[in-house]
Amino acid sequence: MNNLGELKHSRETSSDGRDVTVSESLQGISVLIVRSRSGPSRLSKILKEQGAIVLEAPSIEVEAIEENIFDYYLQSISYSYNIIFSCKEGIGFFLKALAENRKTPERLRTHTLIAFGEDVSKTLNDFGLTPDHILSGHCKEAIEQKLEIFSSGKNLVITSERGRPNLKTFFQELKIESEFLPCYRYVPRFQETIPPNVHYVIVPSSSSVSLLKNCPWGESMKDVPWITLGPITRKSAEDFQVKTIFTTASDRLEEVLPLLLQLKDVSR
Repeated sequence: MNNLGELKHSRETSSDGRDVTVSESLQGISVLIVRSRSGPSRLSKILKEQGAIVLEAPSIEVEAIEENIFDYYLQSISYSYNIIFSCKEGIGFFLKALAENRKTPERLRTHTLIAFGEDVSKTLNDFGLTPDHILSGHCKEAIEQKLEIFSSGKNLVITSERGRPNLKTFFQELKIESEFLPCYRYVPRFQETIPPNVHYVIVPSSSSVSLLKNCPWGESMKDVPWITLGPITRKSAEDFQVKTIFTTASDRLEEVLPLLLQLKDVSR
């Protein structure tokens, strides 16, 4: 991962050390991905393998929320709840809170467990839990395909302090009854230096927009063209008064590359 201040670029190996054949289709294009979560960026890997120069900001640290998660869990949850793990970071914090109250992961097996993505599913497996359902991402289409699961009862979403605004909006639009339980918080840290020569700012979520609003050079990025994932994130960018916005049809990361290639062709 390349954070601002560590601007290295390799077109020979992937982020996990594998030998890859790197295209030059995005050669000369520099993008800034505004991260709202910790861990490796799949989008960064995709774009680097197409020859793009990828900067990522901010660096992200994760810390527990001090409130008593288990008390809330007991007060709000019943056996009719689905428990939804929306990101892998929340799993450890949630299970730690249970363990501190002398409860084991077996307690969760009385519920339907839902994982958003393979990474979340694998992390649950590492803790000895097997999700009943695995969804391919957070996009509305994936949720609609499993609508009968979410509509079968109440849903408790294990998430961060920011609460997944896009996911919450999707649930509201689909009339899915849900509560969001924050178990941890992200602590973003931006470099003071303004990133140089950025052609496009890629903003995956409304949370990413909020981070830019509060960073030292967020205002200056409003003059750079933005690529937002889906209409909800676009609305947040419009509220921030970004001058030029291009938007993917949904929040799927795979839609960013075709849009970038199209923009590069148009600019020739």
